Amino acid sequence: MPTSAQRVSTRASTPQQDGLWSYLQALVATTLDTIREHGLHPSPAGFELLFRHHSRALPDADLGPLLARVRSLAQHGSSPPLPEIDLDAVHDGAEALESEAGRLAAALSGSAQALATYGSVLSACNDRLGAAPSAAMLMQSVALLTRETARVSARNAELEGELRQAGERIGKLQRNLASVRQEASVDALTGIANRRAFTARLRRQLAQAKAEGAGPFCLVLLDVDHFKLFNDAHGHRTGDQVLRLVARLLTDNVKGRDFVARYGGEEFALILSDVDAESGLTVAEQICERLRGKRLIKRETGRDIGALTLSGGLAQARPGEAQGALIERADAALYAAKGQGRDRICLA
Repeated sequence: MPTSAQRVSTRASTPQQDGLWSYLQALVATTLDTIREHGLHPSPAGFELLFRHHSRALPDADLGPLLARVRSLAQHGSSPPLPEIDLDAVHDGAEALESEAGRLAAALSGSAQALATYGSVLSACNDRLGAAPSAAMLMQSVALLTRETARVSARNAELEGELRQAGERIGKLQRNLASVRQEASVDALTGIANRRAFTARLRRQLAQAKAEGAGPFCLVLLDVDHFKLFNDAHGHRTGDQVLRLVARLLTDNVKGRDFVARYGGEEFALILSDVDAESGLTVAEQICERLRGKRLIKRETGRDIGALTLSGGLAQARPGEAQGALIERADAALYAAKGQGRDRICLA
C-alpha cells in the first residue's frame, strides 16, 4: 500500500505548483541548516521566525538579534501553544446544520408539490367550467376546490410549524457555534484575546489602514521580566495569578478601539488605534509604571513577594507594511529593551 507521501506525489500538478513546492522545500532546507549551523534548539516558534527571515530573501541580513530571540524562546519554553478548538463541537454543529437544511428542503419540496397539485386542480376546473357548465358540474367543481383548498391550507399550516421549529433549532445551533468561536479566540488563563484573535485583528487593522487611509496605529509587544525565575521561585499557580494581573492591568489602561491579547507565555500584545509612536510610548510607559508600583502578595501565605516589571517594544505601522514586518520590528525593539537592562519600552 502506498504511503500518504507517495499518494500525494502522484497527484497532477501545474508547473506553477511545482515551482512553488520547490521554493518551499528550499526555504525549509535553508531554515533547518541555520538551526543546525548555530546549534539552536529546534522549536516551532524558532523555526517560524527563521523561516520568515529566509522567505524574504535576505540571507545577508544581520541574524544576530533573531538568533538571540530563537535561543530565548528555547530557554524560556515560551513557544506559544495553539489555541484549542473544540473540533467535535464544530463537527457536530456542521452535521446538525446539514440535517436542518435537509429537513427544510424536504418540507419546502412537499409544499411545492402540494401547490403544484392545487394548480392542476384549478386548471382542470377552469377547463371544465369554460364550456357551458351544468349545475351538477358546477357543484362538483366547488366541492373539489373546497377539498383541495383545505388540503393546501393544512399543508401550509404544517409548513409554518416546521419552519418555526427549524428556526428555533438553527438559532440554538448558531448560539452554540458562536460560543465555540468565542472560546477559540479567548485565552483560557487570562480571559483576554489569544494569539489567534490578535493575528486576525492585526490583519484587519492593516487592511483597513491601507484601504481607508486611516490614522496611525501602534503595535506594542510586552514581556514580563524574569518570569521564568519568578515561576521557579514562587510556583506556577502564583505565576498564573501574575499573568492574570498583567492582563487586567493592560485591559484597564486601554480604551476605545485598542486591543489587548496574550501573545504567548508571558508575552502580551497591544494594538493602539489612532495614536502615533510618541503617544503610544506614553501609554506603554504608563502601563509599565503601574505594574512596577504594585506589590505582589502571595495569596496562600500573605507574604509580600516583591514587584515585577515589563519590557516592551513599540512599532508604529508604516503605510502598506506587511503584518510580519510590523511584528518583527516590534519584536526587535522588545529585545533591545531587554538588552538595555529591561523595565523599559524601546521604539522600533
